[in-house]
Amino acid sequence: MGHDEGKESLNRGNYLELLSLLSDYDADLRNHLATATVFTGTSGKIQNDIINAVADVLNDAIKKEIDQTKFVAVMVDETTDQHSSAVICTQVCN
Repeated sequence: MGHDEGKESLNRGNYLELLSLLSDYDADLRNHLATATVFTGTSGKIQNDIINAVADVLNDAIKKEIDQTKFVAVMVDETTDQHSSAVICTQVCN
């Protein structure tokens, strides 16, 4: 079961919270989100599609940057978060 993404929720998830923040500064986006009846871009499938597309673009950019460097150092750190899930942070330095 997922978290509450309703309009009254205090935490609608990163995607919807970011979309809301952006709409504070973009009148067209704000109007679209308020009036759209066919496509709002807020469904779970659309969220995942957009997140995956952004991840693909970022991965390609990182790969390109790494390919253009002579040397690469990788630093990895691991910690456990409040939910006892492992969190891995990786930093690539060139």
